[in-house]
Amino acid sequence: MSHRNRIEKGGSVASIDRPSREAISFAFVADAFTRTNDALRGLAPLFESTIAKRAGALFDAASVAAEINTQFDLNVSPLVVEGLVPALVDEGLLRKVVGTSEDVLYRCQSREARGEKSATAEKVEAIFEKFRAFASKALESHSLKASDDAFDQKLLEVISTTDFLHLALRNDQSMYRGRILALKKEIVIDIKDATAQAMDSVAAQFISDCLETDRASFDLLVHAAWGALIAEVILSLQHPKQQDITKLTIFLDGPLILDLLDIGSKEGHAYAVDLFDLLRRSGARLATFGHVLEEMIGAITTPLERLAQGEPASGPLIRRLQSEPGHLTYVRMVISTLSSKLEEKHIEILDDSTFETPELEIFFSEDDVNSLRNAIGDPHFNVERRDRDAKSVAYVTRLRRGIAPQSVSEAGAVFVTRNAVLAREAQKQLNRVGKLPAFSAPVCLTDRQIAGVLWFCCGGGGQALTMLKLVANCAQAVVPRTDLVSQVAQHLFDTNPARMPEFEALLRDKRASMCLIRETLGVASFATAENAEKLLEQMKNELTAEARKTFQANLEENLREQELRHRSEVLDQQMQAAQQLQEREQRAQELESRLNAAAKERQQVSQIAAEETFTLTQRLQQAQQLLDRVEANAAVERAERLRMELERKQRLEGIAETMARCVEFMAAILLSAGVYFSILAAVKGVGLTELGIYPTLVAALATAVLAIAGWFGWTRTTVRLAVRNRLNGAFEKWFG
Repeated sequence: MSHRNRIEKGGSVASIDRPSREAISFAFVADAFTRTNDALRGLAPLFESTIAKRAGALFDAASVAAEINTQFDLNVSPLVVEGLVPALVDEGLLRKVVGTSEDVLYRCQSREARGEKSATAEKVEAIFEKFRAFASKALESHSLKASDDAFDQKLLEVISTTDFLHLALRNDQSMYRGRILALKKEIVIDIKDATAQAMDSVAAQFISDCLETDRASFDLLVHAAWGALIAEVILSLQHPKQQDITKLTIFLDGPLILDLLDIGSKEGHAYAVDLFDLLRRSGARLATFGHVLEEMIGAITTPLERLAQGEPASGPLIRRLQSEPGHLTYVRMVISTLSSKLEEKHIEILDDSTFETPELEIFFSEDDVNSLRNAIGDPHFNVERRDRDAKSVAYVTRLRRGIAPQSVSEAGAVFVTRNAVLAREAQKQLNRVGKLPAFSAPVCLTDRQIAGVLWFCCGGGGQALTMLKLVANCAQAVVPRTDLVSQVAQHLFDTNPARMPEFEALLRDKRASMCLIRETLGVASFATAENAEKLLEQMKNELTAEARKTFQANLEENLREQELRHRSEVLDQQMQAAQQLQEREQRAQELESRLNAAAKERQQVSQIAAEETFTLTQRLQQAQQLLDRVEANAAVERAERLRMELERKQRLEGIAETMARCVEFMAAILLSAGVYFSILAAVKGVGLTELGIYPTLVAALATAVLAIAGWFGWTRTTVRLAVRNRLNGAFEKWFG
């Protein structure tokens, strides 16, 4: 059935189909706990959709617990749900019924969703949608199909357990037989098993890709996983009011201790270091069993023997030794000093005989051990490993002596393993045979669960430890397992043995190993004689692809640098041109400013000149007017002068005429007198002198006048002119 989730406005998850609804609820739990720092109130989002469906009905802890257990695969007691009532009331999911008498009743109600939930829900759903597309494409490449529900269930399973459960169930045996003759069997692929196996591989690849390329999605997955752990710890493992864990003995499984001792992947070691730091700070007693010590020695020596014999092998230790050959010396030293190494880590080693006494076998018999061994895995495979695991669970069950603790801190002893399938199947079997009452603390816990309990009781670890766990499990899940590696090796040996060293060399590289996982989805049956060499070529191409990618990246980087240099040069030129243009514009602006100033100045000068011209014109006009007046006056004066001159001349002419006439008259008189006296003298016949002085003088004067007049040609006109000129000179002298 095609599955598409729907998120209502406001962030409610009530309308979201399973299973992404659970993942969103876990994310809400982590959000609420981060916001309130209250473990109980932090669980409210887990109950929100269940209680919202019962809105208006009376609250029933048993029915709510049953639905929560079904919905989230938890082991919640109704008593635990009853203990959460105050927190649910504070969160607005329950309200007290008014009017009840003896028992306090509560009624379910829905609350207004917070706005930030919508964003979280949408982001989680986007991750699920992205995983569906990623997984569908990967499975289709091998003609496998799965529903969207199956994809969502797988991703939810990883979020809930931070593990890849199908990989833990697989029988990881070597398929390599070398030159041993055997009948060739037709390979029959179990589609259901191959699909489940491929889903684990695809989920691990998806989360690894998110870690490398989409950290926001990876962090949200870790956040949801952290919320799932909070819910599981508080609801199923540890009562909130019981936080003393110093009386607890924690028995550790071998792979966890090997990770602590750095026998395996670096990611597993980093996680184990943080986990054991939390274990030590808790004050709990750390121990392991004698058969676990033997298991650890075998887990180290078996891959070393395969390497020594030249057989194809894989796994975290092999991968580590291939990438770090010098690590082999340390591994061999650990084998010889394993007991002392555990003592250094404060881990006690308890002999198996301590737990095989008749008084303890009463609580868990050998028959119970056998039935448990068959329940935790396929009866035909990994018998020794299942036998050791069954013993570990049985020994802890015997130590409890039939008690049914409600919290891990009350259990007295627990067995902690990295195998989530073992923890789950052991719990089911113990419940089924009545050795572990319902809602009791588990006998077998995963390292993830004990980390959550210790975080709740002691603080520290928490979300960071969840992230390290998820990273370590992803790193382990994407390493080719022995069955796949040996299958490819055998096909190469059968078809082209010369390429075996090449294959072994490629396995040392992480990228080539990842290519093998990606091309086969981790399913050994997908490696056949027909595609073995093709797989080898693809692994080689993956190596060269990285080199090509590096070359291409370097080439692109060089091109980018050249382009950047070119752009830088162009930019410099543009900047220089812009600077020059700016300078020119500044100069133009300055010139324009100067021109404007000059124009303004010219305008001012023109205005001043115009004003001065106007003033000068006015002055000239005034001067002209004055000149005109002066000239008019002068003309008048000249006219007046001319008139006066004329009048003077006329007067002078008159005077001269008069004087000339007088002179002429006097001359005439003188002449007449002279003539008279001359005639008289002649008549008398005497001389003039004899007539007296006066007649003589008059005659002399008349003679002189006549002589002068004769000499100078005097006439009345000349006399008149002479008089006039003399008078003019006199007038000019007198009147200037």
